Amino acid sequence: MFKAKVSKSFNFILSILIIFLSYGFIYFKLFERKEFFDLWDFYKVFFRNTPLFILAFIALMLINWMLEARKWQYLLKKKERISLTNSLMAVFSGITVSIFTPNRIGEYVGRIFMLRKTNPIQGALITIMGSISQLMITLVFGSISTLIFIFDFSDFLESYPDFIKVALILIEIMALIIILILYFNLSLLYNASERIKFNLVIKFRRYLKIITLFSNKELLNTLFLSFLRYLVFSFQFYILLYWMGLKINLFDGFVLISMIFFIMAIVPTIALSELGVRGSVALFLWEIYSTHARGLDVEGSGLIVLAASAFLWIVNLMLPAIIGSFFVFKLNFFNRSFPKP
Repeated sequence: MFKAKVSKSFNFILSILIIFLSYGFIYFKLFERKEFFDLWDFYKVFFRNTPLFILAFIALMLINWMLEARKWQYLLKKKERISLTNSLMAVFSGITVSIFTPNRIGEYVGRIFMLRKTNPIQGALITIMGSISQLMITLVFGSISTLIFIFDFSDFLESYPDFIKVALILIEIMALIIILILYFNLSLLYNASERIKFNLVIKFRRYLKIITLFSNKELLNTLFLSFLRYLVFSFQFYILLYWMGLKINLFDGFVLISMIFFIMAIVPTIALSELGVRGSVALFLWEIYSTHARGLDVEGSGLIVLAASAFLWIVNLMLPAIIGSFFVFKLNFFNRSFPKP
């Protein structure tokens, strides 16, 4: 009884610490940095008469994370069946934990300690599989958009012969094929581990076996859910840019947005710093595009790009982190037995 009370107390203290760190980072990013106040006047003018747009944008955020919760629930059924509501709570609490960690690695902690019947290591591996599927979609569309951007929106290759351009396309195609082959053959990682005789690898192999349980159909379904998520948050970004006054066509907008997500996926960041990094990347790509676009009014467009990038981050990460803080107390860090793999 005494041990249970101590564990419960430590669990409560750790939950409070997570919330404190999350709120502290959010406060620092929004109110201790000059960038947000530079955009505040813009937001006040823009959103004054658009409350329905804000509600619709938040609804898209909820759909986005609902799809992520469904994907995690779908993958997790190999070890534990949970409701979509519990899956969504775990996803939100994961965002709360991850928002102050490098590359959002805390997201795994926020999710797996919501589980009751799944070994934490295997829960983390299942979560990683979901992240890999999302990364695959980002890499595929980002790579294709990079080629389109280089050939159509910039003069990077104007001085190079045609065979260089053809070689670049072929390399891109081969890279995409290899990426997809690796995704649908994740079990090769487990097979490779069988040839390694180190004690640490041998002990970890029993956890790693979880990745061999998924069929190609299940991996494809997971990829489809990731694709739907990608469409939702890409559309979010596009309508935000368009509604703020950047009248860019849908195809060009999708190319630019895919490149932004592509670069963000491969650049190591702390989640809170994404607000500045995302804005810088978006502005850099927009400046290249706008110098080659014809008939496009670009006056004041830089401010719109920065404001849209920042607002996208606020709604898609900051707001879910605040929502997730209400579920952090459901995480069970102590006084629990870890199921065997």
